[in-house]
Amino acid sequence: MLAWPLFCQEADTLGRNAEVVVITRLECNPSFTTGEKPGYDLGLSSFYTNFDIPLSPHVDFFMSNHWVASGIPSSRFGEATADLYRHSFRSDESDWLDFFYFDFHFDNWSFRIGKETMYMGGFEFDPYDYECHLPLLSTFWNDMSAYQWGGSVTYTTPSEMTSFSLKASTSPYGEYPFASGLFAAGAQVTGDYGPFSGIWSVTGMDRGDGGWQWVVSLGQQLALGEDWTLGLHYQNAVGGCTKAEQDTCCEYGHTAYATVNYAPFDWLDIDAKCVYEYSQWYESVLAGAALNFYPLTDSQDLRLHLAGAYDTFFKTVTVSVGALWQFHIPFLKNRR
Repeated sequence: MLAWPLFCQEADTLGRNAEVVVITRLECNPSFTTGEKPGYDLGLSSFYTNFDIPLSPHVDFFMSNHWVASGIPSSRFGEATADLYRHSFRSDESDWLDFFYFDFHFDNWSFRIGKETMYMGGFEFDPYDYECHLPLLSTFWNDMSAYQWGGSVTYTTPSEMTSFSLKASTSPYGEYPFASGLFAAGAQVTGDYGPFSGIWSVTGMDRGDGGWQWVVSLGQQLALGEDWTLGLHYQNAVGGCTKAEQDTCCEYGHTAYATVNYAPFDWLDIDAKCVYEYSQWYESVLAGAALNFYPLTDSQDLRLHLAGAYDTFFKTVTVSVGALWQFHIPFLKNRR
């Protein structure tokens, strides 16, 4: 979900071309639950476009559109895709527009206005949705409507190792942005200290019932040489789908997960993940792994993947087999 501020943003945009990226993901996710017949869905099969446009040395524009969805647990593209448009501009549902923002950056300061993710989720929210492996994701990732309209300010230290950010946005507990009168506020610190990196955040969301839902996320990663990366994350919330007779974004509880990434070659990497979730409604351990294979020479634009995990709460084994293709189309040469 790409929640972290970019380091040294002005330097990154110099000499960078504007481009459109067309993203297609196709997969099949069979599942096997104790005492039930095997099932399947199409997982995160989808069609996206990203528009990445540097407008000037100090202004960038980015937009990411989710045009087609597969539907979870439904495997019907039509119904799930129609929901993206029926939910247009809602705060409490996902729609066809994930990101839409302008980024203004001057020396060590950057200001962003538009639609993007709230500060939460740590490294689990770091990738784009279409890059994730569904069997390995927490209930919080699945249930939270993290894309919200608002603005943020970020200060990056001269060493470019630490960034401090503040954000105000609409709340996912309201139906429509601004019209509901419900808002959210958050703070985030990101750090990159050689082999150690972190994403630490706190966000409060107006629930509309006189109270606020606070989410604290603490994500850390440690690189061991060039091939291994270890991760440890804690969050004081779980997804809201398990709460009896109430559809909420999230609820208080505990989500903790450990990750191991092994990337011995440019064309192959392996991810392993174990997630522990606890709330007053349930307790679960999810454990699994994913293998990513990149068959193109000197490129990771095409990814073939195989993932699988077991969830102790649902007593289900879920497998994901599929492909992700990203096609880059440069359309405006940056002459700076």
